[in-house]
Amino acid sequence: MRRKLKESVSIGALSFLLPCAAAFAYAYYVAGWNLQAAQISGIALSTTSVAIVYAVMVETGLNKTEMGKIILAACFVTDLGTVLALGVLFAHYDYWMLLFIAATVIAIYLLPKITPWFQSTFGNRVSQIEVKYLLLALFLPGGLALQAGSEAVLPAYLLGLAMADFFNREKELLKRLSAVTFAFLPRHEESPD
Repeated sequence: MRRKLKESVSIGALSFLLPCAAAFAYAYYVAGWNLQAAQISGIALSTTSVAIVYAVMVETGLNKTEMGKIILAACFVTDLGTVLALGVLFAHYDYWMLLFIAATVIAIYLLPKITPWFQSTFGNRVSQIEVKYLLLALFLPGGLALQAGSEAVLPAYLLGLAMADFFNREKELLKRLSAVTFAFLPRHEESPD
C-alpha cells in the first residue's frame, strides 16, 4: 500500500513539475513572455483531466487494476499540483483568503466526523438529502475560494482526500454523486460527417 502511494505521488508530482518547469522556462527565457504569462503557460501545459481519465478507466474496467489505481492517483496528484499552483500564484491575499482557508480547514476537520452520522440518520431516502448536504459542503468553500480569487475546485480536492475513507465505505452514495457531477459536464456530440 505504501509503495503504491509513493509511486502515485512520485509519478503525479513529476508529471506536474517537469512539464510545468519546461513550459515556463521556454515561455519566459526563450519566447520572452512576461512572468505571469509564462507561469500560466507552465501550469496549463502540465495538467491532466482526472474526470476524463476516470471515465475512461471506469468504462474499460482498468480502474480496478493495480496499475489503473496508480494512474488515477497520479492524475489526482498532478491536478492537485495544478490547482495549488494556480491558487497560490494568482489569489488575492486579503480577508477573503483568510476566511476561505479557515472554512476549508474547519470543513476538512468536521466533515469526516459529521458525515457518517448524517448519512446514517438522513441518508438513503428518496429526497437524497445526503447528496445535497455534500454539494453544499463543496459549494460553500468553493464560493469563498472564488471570492478570495483562488481556485473554487481546490476545496473539492482537499475535502475529497479528507472524505476518502467515508466514500470507500459508501460506494452507492459515491455513484450518485458521480452521476450528478457528470450530469453537469457538457457533452460533445460528434459531427455526422
